[in-house]
Amino acid sequence: MAAGKGSRMGTPKVLRRVNDGTSLLSHHLRALAAVDPAEILVVLGAGAHQAQSLIPEGVKTILNLDHAMAMGRSLQTGLRAVDPHSNVAVVTLVDLTDTPAEIYPRLIENATDGVLARCTWGSVPGHPVMFGRNWISRAIDACGGDSGAKRLFREASDSVTLIEGGDLLTPGANGPFDVDTPAQAAARGINLPERNDGRP
Repeated sequence: MAAGKGSRMGTPKVLRRVNDGTSLLSHHLRALAAVDPAEILVVLGAGAHQAQSLIPEGVKTILNLDHAMAMGRSLQTGLRAVDPHSNVAVVTLVDLTDTPAEIYPRLIENATDGVLARCTWGSVPGHPVMFGRNWISRAIDACGGDSGAKRLFREASDSVTLIEGGDLLTPGANGPFDVDTPAQAAARGINLPERNDGRP
């Protein structure tokens, strides 16, 4: 999901880049592509027009016209666009820069239509999360505000599969850490402005 306005950041997060020039969006798309999913969906909102140039061929974009209504609406938009024949939907956020690519194969190893899973980082719950086909409609109903599907994970805690990824983090990285302010961005090396040369 990459629809947020980034009001505390001063610019939509989807347009930010790390120090080597790679966009945050490209960082995640490359990691997701490595597990060969049937389809990758990117939920865009604020900055969608500029972000389109960052989307590679074969990746489907979904526009959340209500992105100002908080993250829950973006999650609903994305989950409603999932192919109903897919076994699972894996969800991640564009501002989680420390997410290691190796976590996705661990999730996919647990992919069934009845799974409800989330990653933990040193036992701290975070993203990515995974919804089996049997949970998607319930996840859509549970979304609200900036809490996303937290209510569903809380109410169905006995059914949640936890996937630990703390051992995959590089020294100093924090898996659940999201980037909301310019100071946090600078600490993560993503304080560069967006480029206009079409570079992904």
